[in-house]
Amino acid sequence: MAEPRASTRSTLISLSWVYLAFIATTCLILAFKDASGLFFVAASVGFVVSGIGSVLGISAARRRGGIGAKLMHLAVVTSLLGILVTLLYLALVDDVLRPSRRTRSRENLERLALAILQYERAHGSLPPSAIRDGSGAPLLSWRVAILPFLGEQNLFREFKLDERWDSPSNLSLLARMPAVYCSPGPNRGGQHETFYQVLVGPGTAFERPGLKLTEDFPDGPAETILIVEAAESVPWTKPVDVVFDDAPLLPRLGGRTRNSYMFDRGYFQANIVMADGSSHGITPAVKEYYLRAAATRNGAEVLPGAW
Repeated sequence: MAEPRASTRSTLISLSWVYLAFIATTCLILAFKDASGLFFVAASVGFVVSGIGSVLGISAARRRGGIGAKLMHLAVVTSLLGILVTLLYLALVDDVLRPSRRTRSRENLERLALAILQYERAHGSLPPSAIRDGSGAPLLSWRVAILPFLGEQNLFREFKLDERWDSPSNLSLLARMPAVYCSPGPNRGGQHETFYQVLVGPGTAFERPGLKLTEDFPDGPAETILIVEAAESVPWTKPVDVVFDDAPLLPRLGGRTRNSYMFDRGYFQANIVMADGSSHGITPAVKEYYLRAAATRNGAEVLPGAW
């Protein structure tokens, strides 16, 4: 009776090795999916451990024979198939989900643009880029000012509009960031931070308070950027946005992600929404000249149909 028990015990130990290796491999790949080098290290470690456990288990089971060997072979085949399916899934999942993420981001931008346009209709002008105190110091972001037009009237009433964004009262509201400010996809930025920002600087839609679409946008709302998806995230209540200056604009927009977890193919995508509420995708192929022309409302530049 000792021999069958030993065979069963050896089989169970080998099964544990294989399945633990499979779980560890999957967890490591998921943890380091955005770093190709660590991805391959994780996968290699998992396969080595699986291989050692499988070889030891098969050898022990063969020596003892019986049902243990059949179970061991079945376990090895099942585990390796599981690992293969996991790797293929991780390799392809981003290619499948990326279009829907891009669509959701554009929907967020369009909703924010609609809220800004509703603010203009209610107040007679676009919101300022920042809520300021009497001396002109910025206190809170425009993202707070448009809360009533996002269905967040109660949250808006809780803000102390005469205090800084990081005062104790206002900082306690940071965790209640509306979902529309959340960026879809693996790169979500810091906790309670957003990538959705406006351009501030000469000629932009948020150059100064009191601008009106009907009077101050000679280039036309459809030709002027309202909100961008920036490369760096900021706390959503903090009055910080992308500064439009002499520095190249494209590197400060969007972000670089991997087209696939398996293959290191860099992919860049930035979404923007114009002052008429239409959204567009920006790729590295866009010329900096056209991007800068779209950043201003009064530069008299002519944008091509597809820029």
